[in-house]
Amino acid sequence: MITVNKALLKILQSLFYIFPVCFIFGNPAINLALISIILVGFIYYKKNILKDFNKKILFLFVSFFIIVLFSSYINYFFIEANKDAIKSILYLRYLLFLFVIRALIINRHININYFLSICFLLSFLIALDILIQSLIGKNIIGNNIIEFPGGITYHTGVFGDELIAGSFLLTFSTIGIFSIFNLLKIEKKLINLIIFFTLILFFLISILLSGNRMPLLMFLIFLVFLGLIYKKKEKLYFFSFATIVSILLSFLIINSENLIKRAGNFIVGIPNPIIIIEELKKEYPNLKKYESSGIQFHNLEEFKSTKNSKVYPFFYWSFINLYNIYRPFFRQTHCWRWY
Repeated sequence: MITVNKALLKILQSLFYIFPVCFIFGNPAINLALISIILVGFIYYKKNILKDFNKKILFLFVSFFIIVLFSSYINYFFIEANKDAIKSILYLRYLLFLFVIRALIINRHININYFLSICFLLSFLIALDILIQSLIGKNIIGNNIIEFPGGITYHTGVFGDELIAGSFLLTFSTIGIFSIFNLLKIEKKLINLIIFFTLILFFLISILLSGNRMPLLMFLIFLVFLGLIYKKKEKLYFFSFATIVSILLSFLIINSENLIKRAGNFIVGIPNPIIIIEELKKEYPNLKKYESSGIQFHNLEEFKSTKNSKVYPFFYWSFINLYNIYRPFFRQTHCWRWY
């Protein structure tokens, strides 16, 4: 029995450490790893999975997932029958995943430094691959730069046709970068800061090349908050570095037609709340024919046409971006509806 428990723990630890790698291979690998961690974790910890769990915090987490399920089925039974509502029960796996990760941490069965180091090394390799792709036109496995009409390009690296390289770097570089102090173990603080700032610039350029605008914006916000927590002397170094990076970033954007277009599209895509509220009050009877067809609203011919409405073409990108972010909240409105 002891041998079996040791084997289960080793498997659980291995699954936890390789979990970031699964994000490279897509959702099937992520879900497989997630379910495996949950199953092995519950088999190993059994009833001790919730040992010493603060009741208030437990109640908060459980309540959140119950509210999500309850609201989904209220919508399903009383407003609109939608097959996606049935899938909402699968979100409970994240609650179970949370229980297992918490048990691993409080029982000291994982080394957080190992996990952060893996995140850093993965982020570094992905960022390096993107830089190689930008220099020679192909990454290390032969993937080409993704090009769209209008000269807009994306450097996706190992992700191929998936435009998620920036999101991956944002997720794992912002936590993995702190492992360099443990990996390098350099005593001189100034050298540590120089290396730290150089890596930040390295990741920032890679996210910029990836073409993902929101990850770039979120990474910049991360840097701002990072600067606020530094002590006075380090804060001076940090904001001096931030100034240099801002100048360099502006220079890169100004001298790149692709980046100027991306920045312009981002600004155009910022939704105007007043216009959105006005549009939500309008009726679109000509769209009733698409009900239950499964066609996304931005693929409708009426939406693309410049003849039927003055609103559609002018606010096209604003509505696209807003709908992608707030899709669940627009399900019951008129032209935003998921037909």
